[in-house]
Amino acid sequence: MEFFKNNAKKLKDFLRNNKNIKLRMVLVSLMEKQLMDKERISGIVEDKAYFNSETNINLESTDEKRILASDIRRITNDIDKYQQNGSGWYFKEIVGLEIHTAEYKPMNGSSYIPLPEWISKKRAIVNIQNRDEKCFLWCVLRYIYPREQNDARLTDLKKYEYSLNTRGINFPMKIKDISKFEKLNPELPGINDFSVSDNNKFYPLRMAEKDCQNTIDLFLHEEDGKSHYSFIKNFNRLLRTQITSSKNGEVFICKKCFTHYTKNELLEKHILYCSSNETVSVKMPPRKTKLSFNNHNKKFPIPFVVYADFECFTKPMSNCCPNPENSYSYNYQKHEPSGFCIYIKGLNPNINFKPILYTKKKRR
Repeated sequence: MEFFKNNAKKLKDFLRNNKNIKLRMVLVSLMEKQLMDKERISGIVEDKAYFNSETNINLESTDEKRILASDIRRITNDIDKYQQNGSGWYFKEIVGLEIHTAEYKPMNGSSYIPLPEWISKKRAIVNIQNRDEKCFLWCVLRYIYPREQNDARLTDLKKYEYSLNTRGINFPMKIKDISKFEKLNPELPGINDFSVSDNNKFYPLRMAEKDCQNTIDLFLHEEDGKSHYSFIKNFNRLLRTQITSSKNGEVFICKKCFTHYTKNELLEKHILYCSSNETVSVKMPPRKTKLSFNNHNKKFPIPFVVYADFECFTKPMSNCCPNPENSYSYNYQKHEPSGFCIYIKGLNPNINFKPILYTKKKRR
C-alpha cells in the first residue's frame, strides 16, 4: 500500500494522459520461502510472482481514482490469498509495476456501405442509403415504420428523425452506447447487433439484456475502415444457410445460441432456458416414480463385486505465481493417500470376505 501511495500521482497522470485505451496492471513481486530439513531451516529461496488487476477501459469520462482503487484492492487481496493458501511463499519486496495497454477502438456505424453480394442476395437485410452518420437511427425507424417497396430509401423516415429520444448520444452510434439508447426509449424492444466473420459466418456482437428474441436486429458491416448499420428484417432467412443445409420447410432460429427448430413452439420452449443462459432443460420425474426392469432372463449374474475407496491428505504444493504472459497450469495441492478399504461381496452368502483395511501411521 505504501508503494501505491508513493506512486499515486504518477499513475493518475498516466491515466489522464492516456485515454481510450484498455489497460491491466501487473505487480511484479519478489517472494521468498524457507526450506526445511528435519524441522530446521536449511535455506531460503526466492522467486518472482505476478499479480494482475482486472482489465479496464479508460475513456474520457472515466474516473481515474475509481480504476486505481479497484485495481489496488484486487492486487492486494490476491497477495493476501496467495500467502494464506499454505504455499509457503511470503511477500518480500516489489520489483516493479507493469501497465499493459491496448488501443480501444469500439466499432461504430456511420455512412452507407454496400453489402457484399452474397448477403444482399438473401433479401433479409434493409441497407439504408444514408449520407449522414445516423444509420443506426434510420434502422430503428425502419423497424418502427416498415415499407414493402424501396425500404432502403429514407425519404419517408425524415419526418420521424426527431421522434426518438437521443439526448446525450453522439452519432455515429457506438456499440457501448446502445444500452443508453435503450434506456432513453424504454417503449422500444431491445436491440441485438450482429456481424460477419472473415469466413462468412454470422455472430452476435451485442445481445439485448432482457429479451434477446423479440428485438430490433441490426447488422454491422465493416469495410476499408468504415462501418455501417443495416436493419435485419428476416433473421431466419439471413442465417438459414449457415445453420442448416436443408431447403425444405421453415426454420426458427434462436438469436442467442443459433439453435434451430422446425416449429416456433419448440423454439419458444427453448428460449425459456436459453434466455437465462440455461440451454439445457432439466426435467425431474414425478414423486414416487419407479424404474422397473422386466427382462430378467437376460440378466447375467456376477460372482462378486469389489468396493474400494481411498482417503487422502491434501498437501499444499510450493509453487510461485508464473508469468501471466505465458500459458500455464497452476498446481496448488497434492493428494497423498492416507488409507484405503477394500470390501468384497460374493454371490454365495456362505462365503464371507473380511474388509481389507490400511491406515497410514504418520504423515510425511
